[in-house]
Amino acid sequence: MKKNLLTIFLALLFCSHGFAESYYFKKCDLNEKYFADYLIDIDNKIINVSFLIKKDGSTQEWKDKIDIVKKDKVGSEKLQSRGGKDYYYQYYLDSKSKSVTRINYKKVNSFFVLYGPPVKSYCEDVKADWRKDSGDLTDEEKIQQLEAENKKKLIEKKKKKKELKKKKKEKKKKKKKKKKKKKKKKNKKKKKKNKKN
Repeated sequence: MKKNLLTIFLALLFCSHGFAESYYFKKCDLNEKYFADYLIDIDNKIINVSFLIKKDGSTQEWKDKIDIVKKDKVGSEKLQSRGGKDYYYQYYLDSKSKSVTRINYKKVNSFFVLYGPPVKSYCEDVKADWRKDSGDLTDEEKIQQLEAENKKKLIEKKKKKKELKKKKKEKKKKKKKKKKKKKKKKNKKKKKKNKKN
């Protein structure tokens, strides 16, 4: 009996990952060249991506971090694009429309600016019954959220600039005051010298 319990315990211990709930978006038709499969690991906040090249059947695999989990959507972090160091993208897996939406950004200074229209691709097989959050962001809300983030950054930047300007002004004033004091001292010394002579 003890051996059986021990065996069951060890089996559960080593196979615990098998009981984790898996969600996926499979056979997503991205374009004429690629299909993609997305296996979502909500617990570890990771999306396992598998790209299938239609022409030769070869695959490429990698992992992306999850940034947003909503009622019917999961979104990746902003990822650097192969288009250049200032180009980024983010994708959303939407269970309602059974689609993947890719949003492109360009980094201007320290702000992410939308770059081109969102690209939507549809998936054949979807399992997505997570319920982490009751909120849901529409594309319009995502854009508003991005604009709000950029506005906040701009305000902070202006505030820092203003503070730096103020500090520089104060420094200049102190320097001027010091110079004036030195000049006064010098003039006093000269006057004393002149009186002695």
